[in-house]
Amino acid sequence: MESVKLSKGKIEGSAGILQKGMPNGQVYLAEGIETGASIAMANPKATVLVSFGISNLKNLSELVKRFKPVEVIIAADNDLKAQIKTLEETKKAQAVLSESGLHVTIKMPHSLPNQQKTDWNDVHREKGVGYLKKERLLASSR
Repeated sequence: MESVKLSKGKIEGSAGILQKGMPNGQVYLAEGIETGASIAMANPKATVLVSFGISNLKNLSELVKRFKPVEVIIAADNDLKAQIKTLEETKKAQAVLSESGLHVTIKMPHSLPNQQKTDWNDVHREKGVGYLKKERLLASSR
């Protein structure tokens, strides 16, 4: 069976700009659009970019720098079954982005009961956008 690709064009180094926030503010990097949408709802002043996959996060430094962020937050997924690989890829992205001069932190949600995977959209749907606003996802590390 032929693989169906939803993207048209180059993915590497590209991202979907879900929300343009305040200049010189926080930039959130999310793997998927659902997580990005939840972050945008919780923090309307932030810039939210969607990488379309964990392996593309490390390729976004030039794009992210255009926003001149004070802080870059990788809104990581918590994938229990693939947690080691997910964490390795996320930390690799953090290192590459940091080497380019960006201040980068990783924010990963705690696992929700009875779920093999938890992302920030899952937390939003389970606990509401108010919880995201109070949760460590929006807390600056600076």
